[in-house]
Amino acid sequence: MAAEILGILGGMGAEATSYFFQQIIKATPAENDRDHIPTLIYSDSQIPDRTACILGEGESPVPEMVKAAKILEQGGASMLFMPCFTAHNFVEAVQKEVQVPIINLLHVLKEYIATNYPDVTKIGLLCTTGTKQSRLFDK
Repeated sequence: MAAEILGILGGMGAEATSYFFQQIIKATPAENDRDHIPTLIYSDSQIPDRTACILGEGESPVPEMVKAAKILEQGGASMLFMPCFTAHNFVEAVQKEVQVPIINLLHVLKEYIATNYPDVTKIGLLCTTGTKQSRLFDK
């Protein structure tokens, strides 16, 4: 059976992309290099600004995000992940255009909080203006 391949749709915060990949490496119980998760990273820093789009001041990032997702899909990725929270405003539109599932960071976070902090009803958030204006976390 072929190994699952993680595709990271990055560049929407190059450091976020790098940081996320570093966290995967650190969290993987690997005794040697071969034990790590096969990963493809496509880091496209030219994707239009998500916040500008949300605020009505820029073009939609969706076409370029779809292009990046398809590159990862064609490269053999069996699932995709976007480290950028603000980009998740557009995750449903991108998901409609690719066959591989995009792991929704908001769903992961919600499950994590429910499992580890079941009594918490309100969280603090440090985010971009676009994420705040979109009320992404309220949805």
